[in-house]
Amino acid sequence: MLSVMSLPSSFTPLHLPPQEPGCSARSTRQSLKKRICQNLPFHKLSPFETVRDQYADWGVQFEGAIALFPSNPSFYSRVPRLVLMPTTERRSITLTLKKPLSRIVFCVRGYYDIRLSALDSTGHCITHCKTFRYRYGERHKAPLEQLTVDGRNIASLILESSAPFILESLSL
Repeated sequence: MLSVMSLPSSFTPLHLPPQEPGCSARSTRQSLKKRICQNLPFHKLSPFETVRDQYADWGVQFEGAIALFPSNPSFYSRVPRLVLMPTTERRSITLTLKKPLSRIVFCVRGYYDIRLSALDSTGHCITHCKTFRYRYGERHKAPLEQLTVDGRNIASLILESSAPFILESLSL
């Protein structure tokens, strides 16, 4: 199911070429379109490692993230794999971009809406979107959802939720 949160002229669905900065959300239950992105290698991190400058060579710096294997089976498909999660004192993960990127794809899981905001270098919100779902109970598996940001002039991104969530992969 494709779900797109829309603001006037701010969001573009995944199947259309981006024309303006935008953000979209979709469930990965649908077949994914061809990927021209490269995933950050979260598997090279150590469990419980604070993630900050490990991906500086990729042009990304993290704030408020920790690498771990999810202990809740609702947060993984078959086998737990190393993911990023907000640190205990935060409900968000901030990414600062050191170089302009035209497309960033996040794969996230959570029981409540996960919001993604893209900010310019002055801290002004360029665009934002969120996963679109109803409230899931802990007995249900948290769905894997994809958030995509297309645009230029993005200096930082904030992923946040009112409940725990994981960042399963990040493609640049």
